[in-house]
Amino acid sequence: MKKCPFCAEEILDQAIKCKHCGEFLDAGRQPGLAPGDRVGGYRILQELGRGGMAVVFLAEDTGLAKPVAIKALPPSVMHDRELTRRFKAEAQTAANLVHPGIVTIHAVAETPHGQPFFVMEHLPGGSLTALVRHGPLPPALAVRITAEILAALAFAHARGVIHRDIKPDNILFRQPAGPPATGPATGPATDRTGAAVLVDFGIAKALTAGQHLTATGMLMGTPHYMSPEQCRGEPLDPRSDLYAVGILLFQMLTGRLPFDGEGFPALMYAHLRTPPPIPSTLQPPVPAWLDAVVARALAKDPAARFPDAAAFLTALAAPAGAEAASHPEADGHTTGHTERPPLPPDRPTPPSSPAHSWPVPPPPPGTALPPLPPGHSRATPPVPPAPNSAASPPFPSTPG
Repeated sequence: MKKCPFCAEEILDQAIKCKHCGEFLDAGRQPGLAPGDRVGGYRILQELGRGGMAVVFLAEDTGLAKPVAIKALPPSVMHDRELTRRFKAEAQTAANLVHPGIVTIHAVAETPHGQPFFVMEHLPGGSLTALVRHGPLPPALAVRITAEILAALAFAHARGVIHRDIKPDNILFRQPAGPPATGPATGPATDRTGAAVLVDFGIAKALTAGQHLTATGMLMGTPHYMSPEQCRGEPLDPRSDLYAVGILLFQMLTGRLPFDGEGFPALMYAHLRTPPPIPSTLQPPVPAWLDAVVARALAKDPAARFPDAAAFLTALAAPAGAEAASHPEADGHTTGHTERPPLPPDRPTPPSSPAHSWPVPPPPPGTALPPLPPGHSRATPPVPPAPNSAASPPFPSTPG
């Protein structure tokens, strides 16, 4: 035993945080959780991924004899109260969103040495990052995955939560039905891809909460998927998430990102001012109605986008999808025959690494978005293709 240097109470020699006063000690020298450790009713099996703000392990629930994932805050950053608070807020936010398209949180706890961690479902089906690495997806599969993401977001938005970091790393898949062909997300995309699950609520924000986890004027998110208003450091609403989903849909349809640039300022400028390419000009199999859906989702002005996730879903399912995408007043009011795949039900009951999410300085003055021309629908913007983008780094088949 030793005495805490802050409150003089006795604590364990290996303690990272004082259990009496809550102060962090010299956490950087502590190893933290590692394979072979047992914590609570869980046994750590292997490390799946590590970033600057989290480490994810595959573990076994020894009582139920089933695999789970454990996400822990690295000891090296545990002295940072802001990161610790955000880490715990992530678990609390996701735990209160019970939906089949949102990762299930089983428990939140600390190790005897004071290292925070939470236990969540293990998602062995791979990530969207791994899936799009093989190139464009069939349009029907891209629509199905997008619809599953939107169903989860509609549920979260209805409960006052915006995600703020939608990206391929944060879309994982459950094990697909039937025998796997080449393992989880290791071969070309097929309709046997498991159901998409939204993970990593590390920078999610409650729309009505009085707490502020980031400083005014700071940007949080992943640059390639940030909305124009996110780039400007403005207050966000659910339409910012829908912009990121539009980028995901574009990427799944074409195998590339709509915007790229050398460094963050160039990328930010592209989000603010550069019209996106038309997906079908890059991949002719993409139907015109999906061009229109993508164009509306990626509108620079939030008011020109889909008003909510339900309207986005309607445009994906409506027989006149192009009309619903190009004309806001038509949302949800079209009927007829379509060959598009059915959308997943929004069931109210259930059946990261944040390393790529980083704060950046606010944009310089004078980058305000110019107004859209009168009557501009963005259904078929006449723009040249964007330059090729590098493939996203791999990520384990478990929330990071």
